[in-house]
This record gives sequence, C-alpha cells and structure tokens, in this order.
Amino acid sequence: MKIKTLLILMGAILFFQSCTTSKTMKIAPVSIPGQKTGYDGTITSNKKHFVSLSPYNRITKIYSKTDFLKDKTMFILSVQNGGEKPIQIGYDNISVILEGNNKEGALKKIVVQKSDDLLNNWENEYNDSEKKYVYSIIYNIYLCAIACGPNSNMKSCDPTELLEELKYDLEAMRNSNQALRETLPGLLIKPQTLMHGTIYNGIIVCDTSGMDADMEDKFKVTVSIDGEEHKFIFKRSLTE
Repeated sequence: MKIKTLLILMGAILFFQSCTTSKTMKIAPVSIPGQKTGYDGTITSNKKHFVSLSPYNRITKIYSKTDFLKDKTMFILSVQNGGEKPIQIGYDNISVILEGNNKEGALKKIVVQKSDDLLNNWENEYNDSEKKYVYSIIYNIYLCAIACGPNSNMKSCDPTELLEELKYDLEAMRNSNQALRETLPGLLIKPQTLMHGTIYNGIIVCDTSGMDADMEDKFKVTVSIDGEEHKFIFKRSLTE
C-alpha cells in the first residue's frame, strides 16, 4: 500500500514536467550459480539467510522524467534472518560497483544514498521546478494581459483565471511534496535489527549521476550479512 501511495504522490508532483527522452533504462538480472531469477527481475540468494534483490522499474520510469530522478537507480532489497541470533542490516551492509562494458572495463563505486541525503536532493530539485513553473505561468499571464487588453477583441484569455489556477496548482504541488517527504523515509532502507525469522524490505537508491547512460554496464551489488556475502549482478542498458 505504501508503494502505491508513493507512486500516486510522485505522479501528482511531477504532472507539470515533461519527458526529456524517448528512451528508457532497462535493468535485467544476471544470475550466478546458486541463485534463482524471477519474472520481475528478482534475484534470490538463499544461504543461512535469505536475500533477494530486484530493480524498482515502476518508479525509475517516473524518475527518468526529471533531472533529479533520472540519475538514480533503485532496487528493492528483502532480507530474512535465517539464524537464531539477531542480525544487523543497513547502508553499511551494502556495496555497489558499476562495471563498464567497454575495453577498459572501468569499475566505479556507487554511493547508496541515505534517506536524508535523498530528501535534501529532492527538495532542491522540487524548489527549482516550482520556480520554473511559476515563472512560466507568470509569463503566460503577462502575454495574456497584453493579448486581451482593453483594445483587443480576444476574449478567450483571462489573466485573473490563470492566476487562480496557479494558486490552486501550487497548493496541490506543495501538499503532495509534503506528503512525499513524510512517506519516502519509511520506504527506503535504514539500519535495522532483525530477529530470527524476521523479514525486512527496503528500497536501495543508487546515485548514478555522472554515469554514461548510453553505455551498457553491470551493477554488482554485494549484501554482507552476519559474515556471509550475497552477490547480485544486473545489466543496465537503454531501450527505445
């Protein structure tokens, strides 16, 4: 239910922004011995503890429409404590490497963003987007006032109506932004203590800004829990 709520909130906030590219990012699982892959791109690793990882495609499609969101790659992590003692899971248990698919095969460590850092990035992007939106409406109001001046025969444009629409839109956008800020932290991965048999699910946000989006590469994600390592590989590529 939280994921569905987040999608609705994201759509409400981003309604005023247009898509910047016709291509979408595809994240495909690459299984290794001892692992299983699911229809939705999930890879499962079952040792003493159960760990699964899957790309969060539904939100990344929305993220590709904005400057802030297009540089994030997201995964859903699920961990179940299969031992008798409590275990710890959090940012420090996860490492992400991006391996370039070129001749150099360059490796780059990817930052797993904490919720506070992500929300600060989002707030800056939201503020910039709101300013651009307000400026565009004010400019339209200015043009409308000129076109529909006292000496004009045009009656289809009403500056006062545009101003009222701006006030309504800003209120809706700000309410949605506040709701998102309250909902998002509960979805992102955060430090947890898992007791025996407990299952934890959280979203991992990888900061892939500065990466060449046109180059095929591989995400190598390692989840270290209770002395054992669970390794996952996902291939990233662009599709029309």
